[in-house]
Amino acid sequence: MDRNYFKREVKRVFHKKIYDKLRSFFEKSDKIKSELKNHRVEEIDKKESGENSFSQNTLTKSGINGDEIGECEQDHNENRREYGKEEIRANFKDKKQEIKLTGCDEEDYKIEEVYFENKFNRFLEYCQQESITYMSQLRGFDFFKLLNVKGIGKGKFEDIRAVYETYLISKTDDETLGNGQKKYETAKSEHHENLNGLMFKNVNDELAEMDISLLSGLGIRRKMINRFMENGYVQIGDLKNIFEFEVSRITENRKLKEFRNIEKTLSKNFVTIFADALENFTNERDFAIFQKRMDGKTLQELGKEYQLTRERIRQKIKNLASKIDVFMIHVLKLVVDDESYVIDPLLNVSTDCIQEKKLTNLYENEHYGKILVQWCKMNNDFVYLDFAKVFVRSRMSRDGIEEELLNIAESFIGEGMEWSKKIDELKSVMEENGYGYMDESSIETFLIQRGYKKYKDFLAKGKQSYGYLCSKVIAEKFPEGIRIYNKNDLDKLREYANTEYGDIGIPDSTRSFGARLSEFLVLSGRGKATAQSNIRVEESLLDSIRGFIENYDGKNVYYSEIFTKYEGEIREKSNIDNYNFLHGVLKLYFEGHYDFTNRDYLSKRGDCEVHDNSERIKEYIISAGRPASRRELKRNVVGFASDIVIFGAIERDAELIQWDYNRYYSLSLMDISKEDKDLLEESVRSIAKENKGYCSDNLLFGEVKKTGEDFLKKNRIKAAINLYFVCKKLLGNKFDFRRPHILEKGLIENISFKTVVPHLIGDTAILSLGDYQNLAKKLRWSSATTSAVFAEIEQNYMRLNEDMYMKNDNFKIGKEELVQIETVVRSLMTRGEKREKVVSECGVEKRSEGGCMQKEKPLEYISMINLKIPEELPQIGHRWNAFLLRKVVERYIPSLKIIDMNIVDRRFERGIIVDENSILKTYDDVVIRTLMSLGYRAVTEAEMLKFLIEHNLICRAIPKELYTADGLIFKDGLFRIKEAYM
Repeated sequence: MDRNYFKREVKRVFHKKIYDKLRSFFEKSDKIKSELKNHRVEEIDKKESGENSFSQNTLTKSGINGDEIGECEQDHNENRREYGKEEIRANFKDKKQEIKLTGCDEEDYKIEEVYFENKFNRFLEYCQQESITYMSQLRGFDFFKLLNVKGIGKGKFEDIRAVYETYLISKTDDETLGNGQKKYETAKSEHHENLNGLMFKNVNDELAEMDISLLSGLGIRRKMINRFMENGYVQIGDLKNIFEFEVSRITENRKLKEFRNIEKTLSKNFVTIFADALENFTNERDFAIFQKRMDGKTLQELGKEYQLTRERIRQKIKNLASKIDVFMIHVLKLVVDDESYVIDPLLNVSTDCIQEKKLTNLYENEHYGKILVQWCKMNNDFVYLDFAKVFVRSRMSRDGIEEELLNIAESFIGEGMEWSKKIDELKSVMEENGYGYMDESSIETFLIQRGYKKYKDFLAKGKQSYGYLCSKVIAEKFPEGIRIYNKNDLDKLREYANTEYGDIGIPDSTRSFGARLSEFLVLSGRGKATAQSNIRVEESLLDSIRGFIENYDGKNVYYSEIFTKYEGEIREKSNIDNYNFLHGVLKLYFEGHYDFTNRDYLSKRGDCEVHDNSERIKEYIISAGRPASRRELKRNVVGFASDIVIFGAIERDAELIQWDYNRYYSLSLMDISKEDKDLLEESVRSIAKENKGYCSDNLLFGEVKKTGEDFLKKNRIKAAINLYFVCKKLLGNKFDFRRPHILEKGLIENISFKTVVPHLIGDTAILSLGDYQNLAKKLRWSSATTSAVFAEIEQNYMRLNEDMYMKNDNFKIGKEELVQIETVVRSLMTRGEKREKVVSECGVEKRSEGGCMQKEKPLEYISMINLKIPEELPQIGHRWNAFLLRKVVERYIPSLKIIDMNIVDRRFERGIIVDENSILKTYDDVVIRTLMSLGYRAVTEAEMLKFLIEHNLICRAIPKELYTADGLIFKDGLFRIKEAYM
């Protein structure tokens, strides 16, 4: 009897019941063979192969029935006759080639060869549907899926698993079959107590899709992980319900214990697993060096301290950091800000962003947060921007990013901007260019680092002249002009300027002050001047007057004569009311053409030819061959000292266009065919047809990117704003334009978001924030624009809940209810005892410096963060919530006021209700004076975070405004209250 023959047959069949019978047969066959030899039975070796023949009775005694024996013998004889040695080798070679082509193991078997019984037909059909052909494809297969397959019950399911487990035993230890019951039992004991043993039954769902390489952070060697990957286990979830025999087979019986040790670990969530790893990290020998590097010490300083070279220190830090590499890959996926900052791919490239605070807030242990931040700073895939406290994907160097940011800012800001009115628009521009992580605070910090200065709400590059700043005040406060040498007027101006910009160095001398002012104003009367923006004059009037001057016989032309000749037209087409004012306006528009030295008349400059302002601008732009900034035009084109002249020249000319916020260009430098113009018009009409006659600049840019990319490329149009101004000039007679809106002609008067939104949404008696946000997303309004616009719209609405708003006029509430509401709110504001209890549980007092100060009377306020709505509030026809309470207090109860953080997030209500006369004026005041009322003058960053959360003054992270608050100093990890507040 050829034992190897039966071994092959078992590998082919692998049914547990037959296996057990064959194993028993092997033991008995040895005994029978010995007995036959003792009785000199010569027939044993008569066969050509030397095989042993046994009578059917003998085999039956061994526990194998006749049919089974007959089938095995028939298969055996057929195989013997069919294959000689050479044929076997050739067939093996062909089989090997076939396996190589199919990607299967050389010793692999088709599933139909193993599951050959009729009862497995339904299973075979399922495998065929799932393209599972070979046994190797069942590695990592979730057999429990079969319980959902029609026709496979629990019993059949168990049989399918049993066959596969038996198959794995053979693959695990090939000699088990030949060495009898003893070795089989030993192998069985090593693997598991029974054949149905499963491992990793409770793998945490959070880990399921994580790469299996994560196991290297749990002590599993990379070589062993590679073996699992080679067997189709590429994610942690693939290990769930894996058979122990499969683990043993892959690890070759050497690492089963290690995998058992991590079973419990993989039932935890990722953050918990990583916390354990970070704890081990802090116990590493070189962590002290790593920590000092985190605290800002240089490699040189550390090398000197540890008497090592800078390179050796760097290597130690790098090697230590690499121990958490495998975890950090997944940490970054948790904290990366893809959703917030991905720009429409048709508009620009998205930017992965990781906020530093998300890393530091992942764990309460501040050391852990610092480790994560330091790891990111060492990673070459990211660039750290300190002004924004973010890490961004390194598509360019830090210097490159800063240069691009500065170019965007300079183009937008020009000579200056009113911060509160323009910051949302600047954020939109940043977002459109792929810098959505640049919030208000980040932009301000960056610009100040790059030489900009804020004069309260006005931002400008470098130090600004007080004359220029005062001219902006005059534009608003003195619309009819100011007497530039009148002490009363100048004293008022000083007061206004100090309120608006702070101390800007205005001299005490009235004459010096007035003389400096005159350089930035336009003469509007004798001893009187006004701001350029207060001048109203039509271009046709200026053209008529210029024609008169050019055709005048004499060299000197008196202003009084011009005013008298054109007085009727002047009063109709301008706000000029005297010839001194006319003098000022003519000088503003034609300073480069004529001599305005004399106060009574202008002088023509000899034979000098007078050029149109538009032509002069166009000539300069064409010679430069690129867009030119407003500042550049003022510096290089004689006579352009004011914005108003430039605006008028650009608007009047058929070829000059605005290119972006502060640059101008000429269509004569662009390649625009009739087909291109038709494409642009068709794109606008197509979009407008789908949106009630409306098209946005971003929608248009996205459409043209798809249908006219060649047009954009050849004309170097890289942004929606460029395309918008091109279309405005080309299609201005067919559509109405007011950026970012493009509408069918005459559709809406006074185009603005306030008029566009109701047109697009329809009935706005009840307004849904969700509907509005969906509309904004559809029309590709930037998130900053979307937020800023809604802030204006919601002023006319009462917020009923998280999503719904009702027009103010439709909201009704009685006086009695308002009295009751105020009573309930004020009763909640006096809660000193509760606050004392909360703080006593907080660790803040542990860090107070020099002992505690004298405790003050507890402050009275209500934070609406996590506010539990009191049941005592009256029924008003709407369900009470923090949003509704805020609006009722804000609109109907003047004796109370609401303090807000700087950050705006409509998903949450973060207002703080205080008395109208409270000493608390800002969010900073609430935090600082609450700490003071409890006797504390300094807290660590971690303690501040805990303190704010437990007092419901934040939801998760310390607001940026506290780091720069007037009453706080943040240094060396501590928030200290300034002495001025003590």
